[in-house]
This record gives sequence, structure tokens and C-alpha cells, in this order.
Amino acid sequence: MGFVEQVSKDIDEVFFDEGFFGSKHSLDNKEITVIVDEDALEEIKKNWRDELVKKPVLLYVKECDIERKPSVGSVIEYDGRPHIIREISKQDGVWKILMGRSGN
Repeated sequence: MGFVEQVSKDIDEVFFDEGFFGSKHSLDNKEITVIVDEDALEEIKKNWRDELVKKPVLLYVKECDIERKPSVGSVIEYDGRPHIIREISKQDGVWKILMGRSGN
């Protein structure tokens, strides 16, 4: 098994495993396993100046679990509530999504 295959296997079997870092959440009405990174979010919030964003969330989502390509400014439903994507990037088949709700 090559390096790329090993990384892909680790993503599926370790990082997104519910016994390690993963947890089930609803994303656009589809229940999937995501990684919610509260520690990294706290670091981001120290420098974040957008007071309009309420309840920010930092997620890691496998690319294969998202049915549409997310983009900054688009609305995505997370656990039954609309969130606006503020920042997004993808590496090795995993989306890193920083989002938050506007208003209440």
C-alpha cells in the first residue's frame, strides 16, 4: 500500500471513526460523520472580528459525503439550522468548513 492509499485509509478508519474524532451530524438533511474541531475554533475566534456571526462551527467533512460543492457565502444546513460558510478549503479529500449562523 502506497502513501496516498494509507492516508485515505487513515482518514476513513481513524479520523472519521466515531470512536476517535468523528460524530454524527446532519448536513443538508443527510446524516454523516464529521469532525467538529472546537479547539481550533477557539484559536480562530481570538482573531475573528465578525460580530454578526453567531455560534460559529469548524467542521471537517469527507468530500464524498457532500452532494454539492460548498462555497464561501453559501448557506448550508447543519443540524437542522441554516449556517453561512465563512471560510472553506479542501485537502486530501477532506473539506475544512468554518461557518456560523446570522442573527439568532
